[in-house]
Amino acid sequence: MTTIDTDAEIAFDVESPLQGLRSRLEGLRPVQQRPDPRSTQLVTPGSAFADITTGLGVWLRTWRTTCLPPFIEGTAVDPPKPGWLGANPLPRGGFSYSGEFDATAAAHPLLAYSRWRSQKKLPAAPMDAWLLYRFQVHGAFGADFAGASAVVSHTVNAAVAPDSTKMPPFFAPEWERTREAGVRDSGSALSGAARLAASGTAVIEGSVRVAKGDIPEIAVLLSTDILLHDAWIDFTHVTGGHSRISGVEFGGDGCLEYRYVSTALISELAEARVTQPFPALPPRPVPQP
Repeated sequence: MTTIDTDAEIAFDVESPLQGLRSRLEGLRPVQQRPDPRSTQLVTPGSAFADITTGLGVWLRTWRTTCLPPFIEGTAVDPPKPGWLGANPLPRGGFSYSGEFDATAAAHPLLAYSRWRSQKKLPAAPMDAWLLYRFQVHGAFGADFAGASAVVSHTVNAAVAPDSTKMPPFFAPEWERTREAGVRDSGSALSGAARLAASGTAVIEGSVRVAKGDIPEIAVLLSTDILLHDAWIDFTHVTGGHSRISGVEFGGDGCLEYRYVSTALISELAEARVTQPFPALPPRPVPQP
C-alpha cells in the first residue's frame, strides 16, 4: 500500500502511478471487427494490459493523509437546568464527555448534545479532478439510567467546499447530512436502574468536483446526542463517552485521507474498451439415462 504522510504545500503529480499508461490505452480502443469467435486460438492479455492493471492497482491504493486542527466545542442542554454535560478535547481528533441529568416528571423531553468541529484547507487541486476523502469515526459510551425512555447516539457531519475562497464548507449541501457514527443505544427501565452502553466505528466517505487551482476546505463535526423522556441518566459512575476520527488505512488519530482523481483520466478509462477473443466453451455434456 502506498501513502504520503504529509500534506505539505508542494507540487506533486497525482497521476504518477499511471504515467505512460495513456499511450497503452490508445492501443486498447474498441476493435472495429471482432475476430472469428470460432477460432480455437487462445488469446491472453498482453503485457500492455498487465502494466495497466498493475498501475491501476498502485493508483487505487495511493492516498494522502492530513491531520485536522484541534476540534472546537459547542455544547448545549435544552432545558438547561436539570443536570450538566461536560466535554473535553482528546489529544488528537475528538472529545470525551461525562455528565448527569434528571428529567423525571419533566413536562417536556430533555435534549442535550456536545458537538465538536474542525476544518482544514487542502493543497490546491493540480488539475480538474474529483476530490475523494475518507476517514473513520470511533466511539463508545457507558451510563446508568432509569425511566420511561433514554437514547444516546453519536453522529458525524462532513463536507467539502470545492473552493474555500468562494464559500466555507458549512454552506455545502452535504453539510446538512447527518450520518450515524456506529454508536447508539436506547432503552426503557421503569422498574429500576439499568445500563446503556455501546461502541463501534463507521467509515465516512465523500467526493466533490474541483477545478485546477481550487483550494478545497473540509469540515468535520462530531456529535453526541442525549434524549430523555421522564428519565434520568448518569455517565459519571460508568465510563463516560468519547468520539474521535482517524484514517481508514493510513494516518493516526485526528487524520483523514484524500486524493485527487483527474476528470480527464476518468473519461479516458470510461471510454477505453478491451475486447479479448476467447475460445467458445465446449457444449455441456448430456446426462446419460
